[in-house]
Amino acid sequence: MTLDSTARVARSVVLGLALVFGLATSAMAQQFKLQATTITPPDNQWSKVLDRYAEAVKARSNGRVVIDVSYSGALGNTRETIEALKIGTVQIVLQEAGQLDVYDPLAGLASYPYLIRDIAHFRKLMYETDVGHSFHDELEKRTGFKLIGFGFRGPREVASRREIKTPDDLKGLK
Repeated sequence: MTLDSTARVARSVVLGLALVFGLATSAMAQQFKLQATTITPPDNQWSKVLDRYAEAVKARSNGRVVIDVSYSGALGNTRETIEALKIGTVQIVLQEAGQLDVYDPLAGLASYPYLIRDIAHFRKLMYETDVGHSFHDELEKRTGFKLIGFGFRGPREVASRREIKTPDDLKGLK
């Protein structure tokens, strides 16, 4: 190999390495945009949680991951946003997991009346027990949806003239 051909090979290697490192740097600098949606209005506590999540992701990714949030059902109602998540037109949907029950009845677990006493009981159940951990894992396996957190909506209310303390007390009511 002559000095001239060695120089050409060295130059090619250096240019190749520069190209590889340039592409790697370019890919590292690439910004990823994710679409998030909720059916709640911007001033709702769920929307505020989603905003804080988007801010935290952007900060922790040094601006590489940006989450665009749509509110008030702008991208669809409850069922439509879940369908959009399923087909990939949105990447994040904030709503109660019970809405996934069209894919698997297990999803309604946290919405069952009389199962959860209060927020402390809910947190303990979902975050500190095998039931909660297996709920996450099993629901993901069965539906394809990854749950990244839980919110507790609290017990539902029933208006009645008679006292209701157990599910049996609901018999005969419409």
